[in-house]
Amino acid sequence: MMDTERKVNIREEFGTLFAQEDFKKLYDCVSEEFKRQVSLQQFLEQSKLFNQGEQFYRLETNLHLTPQIEQFIWMNHKQTKAISVMFDEHSIIQALVLAPIESFSERDRWSTNKYTMPIQSEWFVYWGGKNEVLNYHYPVENQRYAYDLVVRKRKQSYKNDGMKNEDYYAYGKKVVAPLEGVVITAVDGQEDNEIGYTNKKIL
Repeated sequence: MMDTERKVNIREEFGTLFAQEDFKKLYDCVSEEFKRQVSLQQFLEQSKLFNQGEQFYRLETNLHLTPQIEQFIWMNHKQTKAISVMFDEHSIIQALVLAPIESFSERDRWSTNKYTMPIQSEWFVYWGGKNEVLNYHYPVENQRYAYDLVVRKRKQSYKNDGMKNEDYYAYGKKVVAPLEGVVITAVDGQEDNEIGYTNKKIL
């Protein structure tokens, strides 16, 4: 019972324990598969190197990737380093990534327009943010500030096996213009992508 309680608290305490270099305690909470790939010595060395000069990590976000896997992301105060940790339903660490953060915001040109979200109901931002850890689009310049929006129910964005467009709760939902303007042209007849494929043809 005590062991379970200790691991449950790791979700909340991870950033503090890492900043305090209590790496052995964190390693005790990783999965057996993780231990087969990364030895304790390797974990201690890499964690200590990454943690140099840091005294604090703030929890930036956490989200359920699946009903069983929850991802937590901590960042240092300068937002130049990120720690991504995936816990299973038993609070065992299944994956851990230590990543430097590159930001392009100082070089970006910001629009003076004021946009709203292109939706009218409550959706969930699955990917979106000002660095690659929060937003996998970020390294690609013309997708840098793209947002992936989904509708979630019971921590999932789809029903059944998710192999059909109709399985996704966002499918068929209304979208709206994010800014007032004049429609110059409109295109119709584009078939929906099949799950797992991207249609790159432009009508």
